[in-house]
Amino acid sequence: MRVGSNPVRNRYPVYQPKKIGIVSITFMPVLEGFFRESLDVFAIHLQSLRQTIGDQADVMVFDNGSCDEVTEFLSQQYLAGAIDWLMLSRHNIGKTGVLNWIFSSLPNEFIVSTDSDVLFRPGWIERSLAVFDVFEQVGIVSAQPGFFNETGRMRKIAEKMSPALSGVQIDEVDPFSDAFEEYCDGVNASAEIRQKMAQNRLLLLTPSQGNTQAVMGSTSMQFMIRRDAARKVIPLPTTHTLDSDDHMQINQRMEALGYLQLSTTDALVYHMGNSLQGRHAAEAFEVRQRAGVSVAPALNAAHKKRHLIKSVLTKAVKRSAVLERIVRRLYSLLFDLLYAEK
Repeated sequence: MRVGSNPVRNRYPVYQPKKIGIVSITFMPVLEGFFRESLDVFAIHLQSLRQTIGDQADVMVFDNGSCDEVTEFLSQQYLAGAIDWLMLSRHNIGKTGVLNWIFSSLPNEFIVSTDSDVLFRPGWIERSLAVFDVFEQVGIVSAQPGFFNETGRMRKIAEKMSPALSGVQIDEVDPFSDAFEEYCDGVNASAEIRQKMAQNRLLLLTPSQGNTQAVMGSTSMQFMIRRDAARKVIPLPTTHTLDSDDHMQINQRMEALGYLQLSTTDALVYHMGNSLQGRHAAEAFEVRQRAGVSVAPALNAAHKKRHLIKSVLTKAVKRSAVLERIVRRLYSLLFDLLYAEK
């Protein structure tokens, strides 16, 4: 039985969500092998988010079945106030499975989905919102052009969306070289894939009024979607933990509903991947400095020896395409044996 009355009844106002809700989807089943730097990458990701959103957004992390070390770190970040909402799932329900949850439940006017290895740059929110404001019937905006989108397919979509693009000038332009190379490095694109993507020309959209331009198409690693549009595309299929066909359903359903899917002209986000090495190392260093985090590397003898062995083995594997395929398949098999969910 109840004794007395609840002291909070009609006394405390509920939290009012920010205009934007950002959801970072994490999955780090181990912190070794492919995932050995993943937690460091995520830390840069979270710090760059906090440094660029100001007071405009709530930050949620949806952990999709990571190991104990990761969930402990996330809990620490939640207690420190870096994360507003933290969802810990014991099971991996797939990326689109997470999208089903957040698209149906987040109360924010705009919802941002991001992979946990994306670095955010100043101005990404403002520039994304500007695209929503300037163009009509926009459902999704990515803060980076989709260099993989085929020009012919984008042309067909633009023709289909012509009512929403009335008065908009459409020009074909070559990929922006710096952003293109950066994107290719981030996804570790082979020379063959780079050459193929370089043939895609971007459809640059210029409105009749205003200075905000956009590029036709969006990316799946990071995008902002209107809440009302998000509610209309679910439920999404959940076949595998990561499945391009599952995720493509978002694009197909948005297109069928008549929503434009656009991106900013500049690369205001960067896909770091699973390592802090490479062209973004200096930028990650700056993010850590602003956050007041020590970045001194452990250059001890053991570290140098492991690095040397790794360098020798990498060169040996890269010399033979056959050997590289064998190593990749062996790694995949061993990973499944050790870490696949029973």
